[in-house]
Amino acid sequence: GARAVLASHWQVPSASTVTLMTDLFANIGSHRAGGLAQALRQAQLALIAKPATAHPFNWGAFTLIGDGQIAKLQQSAKADVP
Repeated sequence: GARAVLASHWQVPSASTVTLMTDLFANIGSHRAGGLAQALRQAQLALIAKPATAHPFNWGAFTLIGDGQIAKLQQSAKADVP
């Protein structure tokens, strides 16, 4: 029943993953219109901006499968139907 899954393609370093996940969930509220994909992108860009975590090994392993946007559109369509 999950609308989205965040998967890792390889073993990832703990410290940068904690930062990425913390920023991802913090960004969900501020980038709600863009959904999870935009929140993940912003979290990855924040890691890229820091020399210590700029290498893709720290942020590139993650893939978002699904985004929940279809479910939001379906809910909106149901709300419009009398």
